[in-house]
Amino acid sequence: MEHNYCTIFSRDSLYKGLILYDSLIKYDKSFCLFAICLEEDIRALLVSMNLPNMAVIGMSNIENEDYELAMARYNRNLKEFAWTAKAPMILYIFKYYPDIPSLIYIDGDTKFFSSPLPIFQEFSNYSVMLTRERFYIPDKDNMYRLYGSYNGGFLAFKRDHNAIEALQWFRKKCLQWCYNRSENGLYGDQIYLDSLPKMFKNVVVTENIGINATAWHSHASIIDKQNDVVRINNVPIIFYHYSGLVYYNLYQFELCFYIDLPQNLINLIYVPYLMELRQKIWYVEQFRANFYNSTIKIVQNGFYRNYYQLL
Repeated sequence: MEHNYCTIFSRDSLYKGLILYDSLIKYDKSFCLFAICLEEDIRALLVSMNLPNMAVIGMSNIENEDYELAMARYNRNLKEFAWTAKAPMILYIFKYYPDIPSLIYIDGDTKFFSSPLPIFQEFSNYSVMLTRERFYIPDKDNMYRLYGSYNGGFLAFKRDHNAIEALQWFRKKCLQWCYNRSENGLYGDQIYLDSLPKMFKNVVVTENIGINATAWHSHASIIDKQNDVVRINNVPIIFYHYSGLVYYNLYQFELCFYIDLPQNLINLIYVPYLMELRQKIWYVEQFRANFYNSTIKIVQNGFYRNYYQLL
């Protein structure tokens, strides 16, 4: 396959990961998505689906190769462990799939809206590719200080010396410390990314705002649709990152806890995604009855920023 991606599947992210997969089927005609499964029952479930262009791998396989990663399961929560596992995942795939020239890690809560070809065209002459955090808010300087300059939801690496060296360094740092809190100038895996362009050669930071678009800048941008192409400030959105989206049940959702979303963004980006999410819940039930009940979240009285009810 020409384009190779990897992402993490878990009980909480299964439906979202399947939406990502469907969007790749639609917009990338030659790809393989490596589905790294945190739990054995999710691995078995994806295997039973027998989806084309998907290679299913249990995280336990990677842990068997990486003792330090396996030990990290015991001192961090599942989200923190998933962040920690990014570099070990990529190194594992490079080892056991020697024909792969490059690999993109992408968060499972993403969806492609157009062809990924511009990503690969820009990446073609580089070893590592990153995307910027774009905090279009008054307190942006403090946000960059706390969370870093680059978004960990997209990381592209070539199979070359520069990229492997960067991956090994990134793996080591995340194993040392990777938690969902700001502490001593660190946060999760993201602050480490600030060092990659400084420490390693041939690293590119894309300026294409359609790659890894997020609510942090989309809320303050012009979102429109022209000739069936969803755009951000006249630039086609290649993929959108739905960070902060929570489904409570088939009808109730929190679109994003972090920032208020304008109605146009909700209508063009979020509502179609919610409809797909509901469809995926029904789809999975064909393979695993009552799986939805094991993932449902309880709606509690409290703070809602972008509560949405889908009828």
